[in-house]
Amino acid sequence: RLVDTVPTPPADISWSGDKDGRAGWVSGEVLVHPGKTEAGIEWYVVYWLDTETLEKGEELARAPPKGFGIPVAMRLPFGTKAAGKAIVAVSAYPWGEMEGPSA
Repeated sequence: RLVDTVPTPPADISWSGDKDGRAGWVSGEVLVHPGKTEAGIEWYVVYWLDTETLEKGEELARAPPKGFGIPVAMRLPFGTKAAGKAIVAVSAYPWGEMEGPSA
């Protein structure tokens, strides 16, 4: 059976704000809002984003889609090293990733 999957990036990403008051460290919750379809998506993945080169850095978190357009929450635990000024969310498929919004 052949199934046509149109890759879809996340529609939006939001950040709860830093709950770790120490300089150079972060903690909080990232909320990934699904795009039009989640067909074929294995994971949502959040990376640090280099705001100058727009290249993805270290992976911060990943979670499977919930389906039905339900946003996916990913917790960054206390003591997560800050390795960038922004984050980006991607939809991960078996063949690769589709980049979405940054925060």
